[in-house]
This record gives sequence, C-alpha cells and structure tokens, in this order.
Amino acid sequence: MIRLVLTLAVLLAAAHSVASEEEDGGKDDSRTATISKTFEIKLESKSAMCVATAELDYSQRGVEAQVETIVDAKDCATASGNYIVKVSVRSDADGQTRILDFKESWNRTEGLPFESMRRYAIGDDVELKKVRIRKLSCTCADQGAED
Repeated sequence: MIRLVLTLAVLLAAAHSVASEEEDGGKDDSRTATISKTFEIKLESKSAMCVATAELDYSQRGVEAQVETIVDAKDCATASGNYIVKVSVRSDADGQTRILDFKESWNRTEGLPFESMRRYAIGDDVELKKVRIRKLSCTCADQGAED
C-alpha cells in the first residue's frame, strides 16, 4: 500500500512537470511541485489471530432452548473469543417468528476444545425452529501451533 501511494505521488509530480512544459512550449522553467502526505498505518499481528470452528446441538426443553456448543481452534493451544447464539422461535399464538440473541464467550486451554451446555429462556407457547452461531471470533494467546 505504501508503494502505491508513493508511486501515485511521483506520477502526480511528473504529470505536473509535463503539463508545465506543454504550457511553456517545451521549455523547462525549473518549476517543481512538491507533494507531501503523512500516513498513519496500524498493523495487527497475524500471530495473535486464529481461526475457530463451532459445532452445536440444540433441543427445546419447555420454555428453554438447550444448546450444546463445541468451539475449537486447531492453530492455537490457548485461545479465546466471543460468539452470538441466535435462537429462532415461532409463537404458537400469532405464528410470528422471532430471533433471540445471546452473547457468549469461550476459552480454549491446553489444546482442548471449549465445550458448553447452556439453557436459554425462549418464552411460553413458542416452538424452537433453529439455533445458529454467528460472529465467532478467535484470538491466540500463544504461538504453540499444533500440527
């Protein structure tokens, strides 16, 4: 990205020089243009990032949804992150579908997958339609990648 920006600045200065020569009939009058721009670049280390996968199993238990989750990050022995459990239910009364969001966090230690069993209140007179995991994030706490 920096090379592209610097190349663009050189091209702009060269274009200005050519335009000046054309205006003066090809004479070089030693006019120059100085283009300066300051950039602040923030880099994130890929060594602190990882890829997590999640599996889930769910069932309705009366007015609750029971959700069993397994999160794994094979690239990191120790990792953590967040995710959202989206629970879709349909009301028996009016047939309307609602989606309930529950924020969760996970923590993998010693190379073992994170496992959780949670019950989420879904309300009276509803039918559990489906459960999904969204916005699963992952951050490595080490560089001990497993092969």
